[in-house]
Amino acid sequence: MTDTTLAGRYHILKPLGRGGFGNTFLAEDLFLPGHPRCVVKQLQPQSTNAQVMEVARRLFNREAEVLYQLGSSVSRIPRLLAHFEQDKDFYLVQEFVEGHDLSHELTPGKKYPESWVKQLLLDVLSVLSEVHQRNIIHRDIKPANLMRRQSDQRIVLIDFGAVKEVGSLIADSKGETAIGTQIGTRGYMPIEQFRGQPRLSSDVYAVGVVAIQALTGLPPSQMEDYDTGELHWQRYVQVSPGFQAVLEKMVHPDWRQRYPSAVEALQAVQALTTAATDQATQPLSPAVAPTVALTEPVSPSWQQMTPTAPRRTGVPWVVWLLGGLGTLGLAFIGLILLLAMLVSEETPVTEASPSPSPTEQSQPSGPASPGGVDRYGAIAYNRWDGSYGYSYNFSSQEEAEARAIQECERVSQGKICEVLVWFRNACGALARDGRNNAGSGWGETKEVAQREAIASCRSIGGSDCVVVETVCTD
Repeated sequence: MTDTTLAGRYHILKPLGRGGFGNTFLAEDLFLPGHPRCVVKQLQPQSTNAQVMEVARRLFNREAEVLYQLGSSVSRIPRLLAHFEQDKDFYLVQEFVEGHDLSHELTPGKKYPESWVKQLLLDVLSVLSEVHQRNIIHRDIKPANLMRRQSDQRIVLIDFGAVKEVGSLIADSKGETAIGTQIGTRGYMPIEQFRGQPRLSSDVYAVGVVAIQALTGLPPSQMEDYDTGELHWQRYVQVSPGFQAVLEKMVHPDWRQRYPSAVEALQAVQALTTAATDQATQPLSPAVAPTVALTEPVSPSWQQMTPTAPRRTGVPWVVWLLGGLGTLGLAFIGLILLLAMLVSEETPVTEASPSPSPTEQSQPSGPASPGGVDRYGAIAYNRWDGSYGYSYNFSSQEEAEARAIQECERVSQGKICEVLVWFRNACGALARDGRNNAGSGWGETKEVAQREAIASCRSIGGSDCVVVETVCTD
């Protein structure tokens, strides 16, 4: 079909994919200046029966209307540019998203850290929440249908499953129209969807499977129990207890035990990211850095000796008689000299005592930890793709910052990261918006740190700033 022009306007450049329900092509719009690129999806009903075609046409128009409304109101869903029928095939023309799908990132054997997976969940669930709030089910969430948009590194939802029903319609033995192939992908599709009863929570299940795949580096087929529908993934990776509980609820085989929609799942993940790291104990209540009291220097105390009249030593009266008046005079002078020497030895010499210096400029610190050992933490950030890393409980600021940068650059796959905040015996927080504007803060409690981070994010022009990480030292 390459080098074909559809509807006299959309010139096919190359195929992008082929599936059981149709084909996808990269095309150019000949009617617009510069011939911008677009994506053309071809849907081919499995039967050309007149009744099947009529049902397919109604279904196609209905789903095209849904895609048009979503693309017009949700920024991370491709806009629908046109839809038409040609030679008994149905075509959708959508905005071309420059980037790559997550199947290029979630390769077999590659494990991502918990912080990276949490951020992925926040990204996917935030756009899926907008879809679910309109009571629309995607029905085919998997890595290949999650696009990492090159312009801002955000996740874009593509290839909604409902419209694929157009290509799955057949005429059964009674001549009635039926769906010949179940919509969805095995491994990411829960039991109720496999039975033809998809729900909003079916999408939540699929997102949870994607997250577990990122953590374990394993495809779901290696973890799924096909008899019970359960995923046995916990043996392959260790995560924090809170995160494990959220994932287990997302992929519960019983849809009634899952989060009802992406809205509730998103709230659960956000609650995790605003809590202190699981390894940290309950944070101390940091106060301002210890100061030295500016008091007047205190002179050392001493017992002042008061000279007293000489005590008679009991010298025999014969000596007085023999010494006469001369001896008495010499004894009196010697006693006076002795008393003067004693007084001079005990009188302190007053020297200028240096006044205690005031404290240094206020720094992100709380009271010393028990035992007098300070603990440092830091958060580093990559402003281009929104990756971050953190550290806590290090013995120096330099070590904490170095570790945070190391973690951030590992998540961002070698891209340069910078430290946004460091803290001592306290909590630090990171907040950002959808354009990767990021702010940070620290405080005596996680709530104070989060409030400061939100304010910092907004101060640099961030909109819809949310806290994505909070870390406290022991």
